[in-house]
Amino acid sequence: SLFAWKFAAPRWFGFSESSPSLAFPSEPPLSVRGMSPLVKPERVRRQQLLRQAEGYLELCTACDSFGGLSGTLRKRIVERGIACLDEIDLRPSVEAHVFRLRGQLLRVAERYGVAIDWLKQALSLTPQDLDLYVSLGWCYKRLQRLDDAIDVLEQATRIPDESGIIRYNLACYFALAGDVHATISNLAIAFETRPQLRELVATETDFDPIRDDPDFQAVIGAAV
Repeated sequence: SLFAWKFAAPRWFGFSESSPSLAFPSEPPLSVRGMSPLVKPERVRRQQLLRQAEGYLELCTACDSFGGLSGTLRKRIVERGIACLDEIDLRPSVEAHVFRLRGQLLRVAERYGVAIDWLKQALSLTPQDLDLYVSLGWCYKRLQRLDDAIDVLEQATRIPDESGIIRYNLACYFALAGDVHATISNLAIAFETRPQLRELVATETDFDPIRDDPDFQAVIGAAV
């Protein structure tokens, strides 16, 4: 399954199943909104801490593209990111962003159960954020909770998705569950949305449980 970075413009890295996408909305820049140039120090500090936490998360995800960090180093980086978030005085303007960052940091630390709790809180505040659905699916899959992974991505199908990632990942999870019909249906939509996704099927191990199925072979054709 995929994390959006393979298909999206560089928002952060985004993600297919290799690395969930991480666009980082935060408070408007300090020079915006027609406010007084006398900016409150606590707001400056809050933005500094958010950027530091984003940097630690980006470091972990970027290194995954080059073989990944050692467990000890990854743990230290994640702990530093979470420490930054712990210092932030939560305000409504940054609450969803803080929850999202904490969830993503815990995800890259492979603390999937706790990550799910924070990602759900972020999703409750930003229900149109496709990246959060993909991240939740990522965590559920690694906890062997395929039904939950499928359920959360099916919820996301109500949201416009120009990347095709939601349907592609759904196809992956249905393949792991052995549901050939649902796999084919979701792949067809994903390919129609993003034809480049077809190139990934040959090496996508999630499809291995059904790869020899005649119906799957017929739909995928030369892509397999």
